Order: sequence, then structure tokens, then C-alpha cells
Amino acid sequence: MATRTATTHTFYIGLGDTLPAIEEQILQSNGAPLDLTNATAVKFSLTRNDSNVETIVIDEAAAIIVPGDLTDGWVRYNWVAGDTDTVGEHFRRWVVLFSAARVSCPNYLDRGYSVLVS
Repeated sequence: MATRTATTHTFYIGLGDTLPAIEEQILQSNGAPLDLTNATAVKFSLTRNDSNVETIVIDEAAAIIVPGDLTDGWVRYNWVAGDTDTVGEHFRRWVVLFSAARVSCPNYLDRGYSVLVS
């Protein structure tokens, strides 16, 4: 079962866990959901910052547009072994691809939204 998280909240997951999947609503700058009806793909990235050294943990891995929620902007990433093998604060970012556009969420933070692995 997926856990829906608010777009700006920290997501918590245990060390080495692959559940729950991270499911999140992509919002536009005006707060409205991003319509994913014509999206061609969704990608998920996760980075870690240790002593100002940025480490890419997940580099635009395939994510899922939640079926039935296309106009509501819901996306999901299913963790795989190795994704959560390091304790600490990580940062997530979603990328939605359209035929003629690319949208990053968040697009106003240097690193993205927090993921805490504990």
C-alpha cells in the first residue's frame, strides 16, 4: 500500500526498507495539480549531501503516474534494494516529461524535498 505525502513534507523510511512506496502530488506554482494526461514519462531522483559533497543515489529512475489520477498529478516511486541503504537526510525531485517540455518538482529548491532514512 502506498503512502500519500504532502508535496512539501519530509518522507520517512527505514534503513534498507523498500516499503512504503513514495506517492506524491505534483503541484504547479499556483497550487493546482499538474495535469499528467499528456505526460510521456515521470522520473524520480534522490541525492544525499554529506559534508557538502553531493551524492546521487537515484538518477531519474522510472516512476509511475498513478492510474486514475492523471488530472490530479499523483506520481509514485517504488523503492528497490539499495535505494535506502544509507542513514540520513536525502533530497527528492520528480521530473515529468511531455513531448515538448520537461517539468521539475520542486523547481525552486536547490536540492529538493527531504527524505529521511533512519
